Amino acid sequence: VELHTLLRRDYGERRPCLSGALQFGTLSMALYVSGVTFLITSLEGFLLTPALMGKASRINQVALFVGILFWGWIWGVMGMILAVPIMMALRSIADHVDVLWPIRELLGEGTNATSLPQRNS
Repeated sequence: VELHTLLRRDYGERRPCLSGALQFGTLSMALYVSGVTFLITSLEGFLLTPALMGKASRINQVALFVGILFWGWIWGVMGMILAVPIMMALRSIADHVDVLWPIRELLGEGTNATSLPQRNS
């Protein structure tokens, strides 16, 4: 959801800028409040949320971040909201279907040699 706010600067930065201007009365403080809000939202949206979701769902954080970007690109804001459940469902299906072991390894937290299917040479 934060990416949508960042892309639509009219919504993402007007409110903090207006609040800063009304509260402090100077343009420099209004821009400072808007910049700090932008920084906090960016850090939360791009670093903290994928890291916490990745740990909670046992999904690779980089794969989760790429999935959020991909589904956001495909479906917009709704895709970003649905990205984590879609990725968790995909990981769950890949855990139970042996043919999908590459997806399981891609979405997993780390490689585990014992979880790879045995190949006959």
